[in-house]
Amino acid sequence: MPGKNIHGDWEMLKYAIVFGSIYLLCIVVSVAASSLLNFDLPSSMGIIILIAALTAPVQSFVKDHQRVFTTGERALFAAWIGLAVVVLNLCLGVAFLYGTDALLGGTNPIKAMLAQAARSGISAPVAFLAMAAMSFVVSWIVAFFFAGFYARQSLKRLGVS
Repeated sequence: MPGKNIHGDWEMLKYAIVFGSIYLLCIVVSVAASSLLNFDLPSSMGIIILIAALTAPVQSFVKDHQRVFTTGERALFAAWIGLAVVVLNLCLGVAFLYGTDALLGGTNPIKAMLAQAARSGISAPVAFLAMAAMSFVVSWIVAFFFAGFYARQSLKRLGVS
């Protein structure tokens, strides 16, 4: 129930902002490195970046509270993470959609995907909404389970019983 937990629902926003900053930095660095070194990123890079960006806010929560997340806090944390991923991915997707034609020489994979969706009768907003929903669900699942696992590991490292 909102407002009933010990620390308040909005406290998780602090950890989501930390996550979002690290997530954005990791994406920018990985895309810049792959562009400069002229290699393709593996398809699993999105999950790798998501997990890497989750480590700092989970460890920060454990350090601040000297305990692991409750199930409700973990669900709320995962929801904030999912929302951050959706917002950042949509912003980056739109920027990539409109800002990379000159850089890529006209071969934009998002435009190709949207063209394929249009041939299937799916409009661009519906395609973006479907991508956002999938991003949220996958991010929520990964964040929920990783937060539980990594919080326990962090608690052991801090030596709190």
